[in-house]
Amino acid sequence: MATTSKTGQPWITPLYFASVGARRFYWYSPKKTKHSQNIAQNPRVAITLFDSREIPERVDAVYIKARARVVKQKELAVAIAIMGKKYCHSKMQLKAFVESRTDFTGSSPLRMYVAVAQYLWVLGPNKKYHDKYVDSRETVIGP
Repeated sequence: MATTSKTGQPWITPLYFASVGARRFYWYSPKKTKHSQNIAQNPRVAITLFDSREIPERVDAVYIKARARVVKQKELAVAIAIMGKKYCHSKMQLKAFVESRTDFTGSSPLRMYVAVAQYLWVLGPNKKYHDKYVDSRETVIGP
């Protein structure tokens, strides 16, 4: 995920996330990280998802422009459940994670975040130029 400060200083960071469809992406981070501080100043983010281990003709990628923010109190339980379902490997682990609401509120150093996609593109058909791949984009969400 790429963020920028209020003054336009860029920052990029890899994140573990869970998504709901193609529009909502959840993660948690410490409040004091650079990307969390940037989001507090400037909610516009860019996200790229792809598997770099694939060969070019099999790469699938998603490009997203979104607005990110701290998850509101009224949606926190849903966000925690979505993250827990993806990352917890047992029912006991999931139960403990879902009950960890206070880990993301008050004086806790962590917050749960959401990025809501405003624009989303996927890779279009590859073309070649002198035996080199030239990719294209197809709009999924946006104008």
